[in-house]
Amino acid sequence: MNLFRGEACSQEDFVGRICTLQEQISEDLSLPILGPEIVIAAVDRLANLVTKDSALSLLKIMGIDTTGIEDVLEHTLEDMKREALTYKLSNELNAPLGEWRTVIDNSGKRRRECYLPLGVLLHIGAGNTIGLSAYSVIEGLLTGNINLLKLPEGEAGISYFLLEQLIRIEPRLKPYIYMTDLSSSRTYEIHQLAEASDAVIAWGRDETIQALRGSLPAHKPLIEWGHKIGFAYFSEGETTDLDLRALADEMCQTNQLYCSSPQCILYEASEGGSYAFAERLENSLKESSKTYPQKAISQEQQAEITFLHQTLLLESHIKGVAPFTDAAHSYGVMISDISELRASPLYRNIWIIPIRREALIQVLRPHIGHLQTVGLSVPASCEEEIKRLLFRAGITKITKCGEMYLGKRGESHDGKNTLSLYVKKVDDRER
Repeated sequence: MNLFRGEACSQEDFVGRICTLQEQISEDLSLPILGPEIVIAAVDRLANLVTKDSALSLLKIMGIDTTGIEDVLEHTLEDMKREALTYKLSNELNAPLGEWRTVIDNSGKRRRECYLPLGVLLHIGAGNTIGLSAYSVIEGLLTGNINLLKLPEGEAGISYFLLEQLIRIEPRLKPYIYMTDLSSSRTYEIHQLAEASDAVIAWGRDETIQALRGSLPAHKPLIEWGHKIGFAYFSEGETTDLDLRALADEMCQTNQLYCSSPQCILYEASEGGSYAFAERLENSLKESSKTYPQKAISQEQQAEITFLHQTLLLESHIKGVAPFTDAAHSYGVMISDISELRASPLYRNIWIIPIRREALIQVLRPHIGHLQTVGLSVPASCEEEIKRLLFRAGITKITKCGEMYLGKRGESHDGKNTLSLYVKKVDDRER
């Protein structure tokens, strides 16, 4: 799964040609700027060719579990349509790419300014979202950049398929797409790719981001889309079974594998209220599991979950609260006695965390940088107050339970406009 300047090749051939990359890129950077309309037309055509049903069939052939991803797939394909891409460009860039405009500076002199591509982007892909690596390249293309993509391990080929099809639709995109399935252990070759880039875009865990920070020279920008933690926020008394069922459905549909998925629930409750709440959530999970049956997970993942449940069961003889689970440990609702965010082992496991509203910011601030999405279920009378506290603490998106994993048109990514990070603003002063 390798492409060198849009042409399919073996990994060995790709590595052998890396030494020519700087020279080739220098030639291509002298070409006219890739117009967004070329990209939009090609991606829109691709989105119309790849229907949801055909995409699901392809994913199954590739051996990818498609349980519960229909909504995500539908939203992804919608995001690739002309209307969505055009809106994204106008929303995230306040002027057309490569279009000069004249302004008068404070001395009364004229100058020209415009947005231009950064140049070359190295994308370090992540495998937690289907096709994310390909979409990252599409964002680079929209901003006129040459894109070098290092595929995540275990990607299964969906990004390669999408980008190869995109090139077939629009051959003019060839000079702007490079892709390799090199292992992350090939540090010398990846360093060569980084050297050829103007910025590195990293998707992945904290360890991946930290390793890249340490390996890149100080002058090389690192654009991070790293690990995030999502959670739900409920309050006692106004909690509806509808919200609990929506949250349970989301957990079962996604196995909480998205960065915006709920890993814990902050729960405003009187003493002892968490137990009854956890019991209700367990009932919702049981019902959701009938609609979205749990498929086999790896032995390592199941061992981690079972070990956690058994440890909490032993502790319950002292603390008095056992985890809510079944004999197969196919799900888990766990009650914490400490007001502190906790990561769950995922796969239908979630923590109930007691919270006092006045301590909310204090509890969340230690996790600044990891905070992203909250699913909110509180009375209307206090909704605005809680939203204000959450945003001040560092949350970037609040939505209703059941839609935490779904992106909406025009939303920022981790509080940032992606395209604005992939361009530079240049000035041409009057002489």
